Amino acid sequence: TNNFSDINQLAEGFVFSNYNSLRKGSRTLENATARQHSLRYFKYNMFNFENIFANATYSKRLDAVKTNAVFDGVNQSSTPYNSNFADETLSGMGSYGRSFLKNYKASTSVSLSWNKYNNIQNLQLTTSKSILQNYTVKASTNFKNMPNIELGYNYVINENNNNGRITKIFTQKPFARLDYYFLKSFSFVSEYEYYNYFNSDKTIQNNYQFLSASLIYQKTKDSKWEYKISGTNLLNTTSLNDDSFNQNIVRTSQYRVQPRYVIFSLKYNL
Repeated sequence: TNNFSDINQLAEGFVFSNYNSLRKGSRTLENATARQHSLRYFKYNMFNFENIFANATYSKRLDAVKTNAVFDGVNQSSTPYNSNFADETLSGMGSYGRSFLKNYKASTSVSLSWNKYNNIQNLQLTTSKSILQNYTVKASTNFKNMPNIELGYNYVINENNNNGRITKIFTQKPFARLDYYFLKSFSFVSEYEYYNYFNSDKTIQNNYQFLSASLIYQKTKDSKWEYKISGTNLLNTTSLNDDSFNQNIVRTSQYRVQPRYVIFSLKYNL
C-alpha cells in the first residue's frame, strides 16, 4: 500500500501545533510504502464450545514520513521528512476457550507486539524499540437459577528501549464479576478490578481498585417500566495510572478520576 502526506505537512509556513510546539512542513515529501503479511487461524467446536483463534502480522514501512524533532527543554520544533530507514512491526495474539462440566467455562489469551522505529531527534539518528505483552486468564459459571461469577487475572508488561535506555512498566490486575437474576424481576451486577502498577526501577508504585454495582427491577421481560439504582467507583478511588510509548517520547501519567456517585434511573420503553 502507498501512503500519501496530509496537505498540512506540505505547507512550509510555521504553525503552532501546541503552546510549546512549532511545526513546519516540507514540499519535498514523497509517498511512503507499507508491506504487510498476516496469518490467521480459527477453530470452533459446537459440542463443547471450544474455540481457538490465533493471528500474526508483520509490517514494514519504507520511506515513511517521519518528524525531525528538536527539543529545547519542554519546547519542540519539528519538520517532516522521508526516512531512509525502515520501521518494522511484528504482532501476534492467541486465545483458547471452552466449556466443561456443563455450567463452567474458562479461557486464556496472549497478545504480543514488537515495534522498531528510526527517528531524528536534535539532528541525531535515534532507534527506539517497544515490546508489549498482555496475558489474561479467566473462568466463569453459567447457571440459570444461581448467581454467576467470573474470576480472572490480567498481566501487562510495557517495555521501551530508546537508544539503550530501557523503561519497563508492569500492571497486575485481578478482576471479578457477579451476575444474579432472582425473584423473576430483579437483576444484580457487580464488577471489581484491582490494579498493581509499578516500573522496573521501583520509582513508580501505585495500587488502586474500582468497584461498581447495579440493581435493576423489571416486573416482567415485556414490562415497559424499568427501575435501576447503580453505583460507580464505590471504593472512592481518587486516581489511576496510564503509560504509553511513541516514536519520540515515553509518557507515564496519573489521572484523577470521578469520585463515588450513585444514580437512580427510571426507563420507559415506548
